[in-house]
Amino acid sequence: MREMADNWLFAEERLQIEVKAVADKIALMRAQGIEVKPWRLTQLEQYRELLAGARREAARYSEYAVRIITQEQLEYGWLAQQQAVQAIEGVSAGMVPAFASLNPQAIEATVGLLGDGTPLSLYFRATLPAESVIGIQRELTVAIARGLNPVQTARAINRGFGVGFHRSVVIARTEQMRIYREVQQAQYQEADFVIGYKRLAAHQDRTCLGCIVKDGQFYPVDQPIEDHPQGRCTSVPVLRHFAVPGWETGQEWLAKQNPDVQEKIMGEGLHKLYASGQVPLSDMARHIENKTFGGSWVPARVSDLAPTH
Repeated sequence: MREMADNWLFAEERLQIEVKAVADKIALMRAQGIEVKPWRLTQLEQYRELLAGARREAARYSEYAVRIITQEQLEYGWLAQQQAVQAIEGVSAGMVPAFASLNPQAIEATVGLLGDGTPLSLYFRATLPAESVIGIQRELTVAIARGLNPVQTARAINRGFGVGFHRSVVIARTEQMRIYREVQQAQYQEADFVIGYKRLAAHQDRTCLGCIVKDGQFYPVDQPIEDHPQGRCTSVPVLRHFAVPGWETGQEWLAKQNPDVQEKIMGEGLHKLYASGQVPLSDMARHIENKTFGGSWVPARVSDLAPTH
């Protein structure tokens, strides 16, 4: 993530001449008594050069991001395969028969794609430049409306351009963990004595409430774990003829926390419903579908749970 941030800052630095030109032009127009309107910007050569530069730099960064994310996906795939084997051996105390590991082609086939099968390269080329331009336009509109000075306007432009970076980080984190879960599941399927697995979520106050609620849930071996963007959930295998792994579930852990921690995780509205006994923890996760990342479990909405009178 740090390397991605450094590369984005380099792209941002390459754009600074165009950024300054637009900020200075807006200030000059105001000084000349010209009312600056967002539509008037489209007539300015400086503005058109800024947007062209933003597209150029975002496209250049896209090529880099695809390379590094694909590389990390492959590393996460190998790590998942190794740790799936270790998990199986750990659960069985080393008493399972020998089983095949995934071949390299099976792992390599998972990289370079999004969850919906779209090649990362196509997605980034179409998304990052467009989102960066939209971000700049949005921030510039606000800057003009607020009458910001040139330095503040330039900062707003950079902030808008940074929308593309934040999108790239979400994709990187999400796709690394998705590959990890998929390879883990594939390795479990290779071992025919694995009948399924249980979802494992971190018991931390920065963990999504939906993940905490679903922690410990059993999945058949052919059913993937659905997780939200940037989700960190993983799994523990369940083996035929062996004791089912158990631990303090997310719900049990959360129920023991003090009210401040509970409210931080749930939010004020959900915590009020829980503390008053109106809604149990088990009802505080809801399933959603994302066109890019697929299905996932996220926190329930107060409006869906609050009793009506």
